[in-house]
Amino acid sequence: MKYKHLIIYIFLLFIVIDSCTTKFVPEIDEYDNIIVVEGLLTDEYRTNHVKLSRTIPIGITGISSPLVDAHVYVQDDLNRIGMFYETRPGFYASDSLTFIGETGRTYTLHIHINGREYESNPMLLQEVQPIDSIYAEFRYEEDGLYPPLYQYTVYFDSFDPENNNKFFRWTYEEVWEYHLPWHYPPEYKRICWLSEKSSDIIIKNNSTSEEAIINKFPLLQLDNRSSTRLFQKYSILLKQYSICEDEYNYWENMKKMTEEQGGLYDPIPQSLTGNITCIDDPAEPVLGYFSVSAVKDKRLFIKNDTLKYMPGGQYCVTDTAYSIEEISGLGTYVFVLEEIDEGAYFLLTRSEQCADCRVFGTNIPPFFWYDDK
Repeated sequence: MKYKHLIIYIFLLFIVIDSCTTKFVPEIDEYDNIIVVEGLLTDEYRTNHVKLSRTIPIGITGISSPLVDAHVYVQDDLNRIGMFYETRPGFYASDSLTFIGETGRTYTLHIHINGREYESNPMLLQEVQPIDSIYAEFRYEEDGLYPPLYQYTVYFDSFDPENNNKFFRWTYEEVWEYHLPWHYPPEYKRICWLSEKSSDIIIKNNSTSEEAIINKFPLLQLDNRSSTRLFQKYSILLKQYSICEDEYNYWENMKKMTEEQGGLYDPIPQSLTGNITCIDDPAEPVLGYFSVSAVKDKRLFIKNDTLKYMPGGQYCVTDTAYSIEEISGLGTYVFVLEEIDEGAYFLLTRSEQCADCRVFGTNIPPFFWYDDK
């Protein structure tokens, strides 16, 4: 009883503290409502994108406000123009059938919005060296926890014999197969594919090296305890970009800012204003960067049939029933997970994502999923 009274006291104390707390929103206007440009043009036969938004005042929910109805296009040094059309609020896309980047050409981004014109610096689309290999090293550890630790560290190698590339940036895209740990839902609800694009800033300055050699560069770690990526089959597509020194400095400053998680009163670094200028008012700050680069990529598959442990399934069960014939809301807000002993009783849940993986993934495999066979 003593511990019960202590828990109640702590709970009431938090209520009192919360009721006496008023949210403080400082008046900081200097960096409100600034245009943010995020653009990438490559030599891939695919759609290129430009994202336009504005920063919002501190204390307002959200990260940025999309900029709509802008006139966006890219022009090369031969005066050829590629239009970007708004596909959803703040997102503008090119037509991959009529416009892609070419190595050796210089490209300038143009934005017209609200009577103002914005323009990027002319950016050279450089060739980039290929990725020699991408591979994973496996580690197994029995540390007293269940299940034992299965861990992969993904590395890659890259080499340019002509040493043309000095500054690099990498991104990656992950896809993994996921199976619900239950047998009652039909297969089209049990087997799905999940995907995620990298958000880390991965860059390297190789300008001081006599040769452009990148050897055993650590990309990421995967294990069977922190995510579901390794439980069936996993794939990662690594993309390599060659960037100029100015863009490298931009990403380096951005990385430092995000890693240090600057405080509320830290000023926005002026270096993050990137390579976009307002033609009508050059003093207007514009955040973001218009990147231009050739791309080389390489894919890795990891499949380990021993990694079948599916944690978290036990948290899906909310009830049991001896019959499901008269259950109200069955298939709408009550879902069957398992039939035990040929219908002796059933495991039920109110969480749809526990019974249908399409809530957070797709049941259509990606086109490359069986390329490793």
